[in-house]
Amino acid sequence: MLLNQDLFCGVSAARGFLPCQDPLLVLPPVSILNIRLNDIAKDLPVLLSEKKLRLAIDALNTEYPSAVITLEEGDSQQKNVAILVLLMLAQAYVWESFSQPANKIPAVLAKNLYAICQQDQRFPTLTYTDYILHNWQLKNINDPISLENIEPIYTFTGTDDEAWFIKVHVVIEAVCGKALSSARKIYSLAEQLLVKNRYSPEFDQEKIFLMLLNDISGSLQEATLVLDRMTEYCRPDYFWNILRLYLNGWEKVNVLDQIGVSFDDVPTKDKVPVHKYRGASGAQSSIIPALDATLGIKHEIDGMFQTLLMFKHYMPIEHQIFIGILSRSKVRQVIKLSESLELRYAWEHAINQIKLFRQAHMKLISQYIYQAAGQQGINASEITGTGGTKIDDYLSARKKSTENTIETLA
Repeated sequence: MLLNQDLFCGVSAARGFLPCQDPLLVLPPVSILNIRLNDIAKDLPVLLSEKKLRLAIDALNTEYPSAVITLEEGDSQQKNVAILVLLMLAQAYVWESFSQPANKIPAVLAKNLYAICQQDQRFPTLTYTDYILHNWQLKNINDPISLENIEPIYTFTGTDDEAWFIKVHVVIEAVCGKALSSARKIYSLAEQLLVKNRYSPEFDQEKIFLMLLNDISGSLQEATLVLDRMTEYCRPDYFWNILRLYLNGWEKVNVLDQIGVSFDDVPTKDKVPVHKYRGASGAQSSIIPALDATLGIKHEIDGMFQTLLMFKHYMPIEHQIFIGILSRSKVRQVIKLSESLELRYAWEHAINQIKLFRQAHMKLISQYIYQAAGQQGINASEITGTGGTKIDDYLSARKKSTENTIETLA
């Protein structure tokens, strides 16, 4: 099966999984409710710091408990900014007080959020896609995406730390665009090189294959350098003590023996369903799963494997399809059947770059999670990520699987 480039608008060499069109900054100001939601979202950091966000939402709910936000039908940009605004406000409402989280989302948010997310059949909770992929703006529209040329649209804290945290992730997504574009091309080329499971390259096909593997490596190397810059302006103690808590999942809400969050005035066949979603997490990024699939990296079918399958459902459906198709990649088979040592080395180098990216991530986890928690006397066994997973188990197991891919080729 060949990948149709037009089918995956967001998978481009320039932007990777970031949207093709720049995200909108606000809801269209065509109704009073839209304008009021825009105002609250703009003031979110101040309202949270003064513990007045819930008061503002409750007041809005009193005025507009059944009002529907106004969007142009079929406009994906308007839909995405609506989801971002509603979810940032809902997440902030739940976690305005970390010690006393709210276990019910007011109807003015809940009904609109549920209706929009039901249309897309996605979880109505803040995901990596919302907080990162759709939450950035260019300073200069004529310049490319870079750490110097973007700012987040919305934040919980209004701090330089949170802005930098978002910017680093956005730029990694953009930098990996070349790797993802090359992954799509090398998938198709591998299909052409293997005819009835026999390796039969034509003129210059091996050279193109080699170039694509090198492009994947170069893109990942650049992404790792960006990831290494996280410590420049985002402090570990800030992340551990503040930002991490705003990103926590609703499965961590336990109020009056209710685990999770209910949506006010949103009846279903469950009568009053309780939503217990995981928090926004880097494990919901589609980059590494897509490249793992392309290069033939296989992981153990353990507890974490099940967790990562669950995280795929937090990804946009287009990303899920993309990864699903790439999971049938024959790149590893081409490397095994080819007699070219140059191809073999380039494939190993690309896999090694994934390992180095995972190592860089593990280093940050140590700084931002374990060391920061240790300073407060918290035992490592008590720690989970915003997505609710045992982070060290996840990363170390994936690093080992990456290494084993090369060892088990023969």
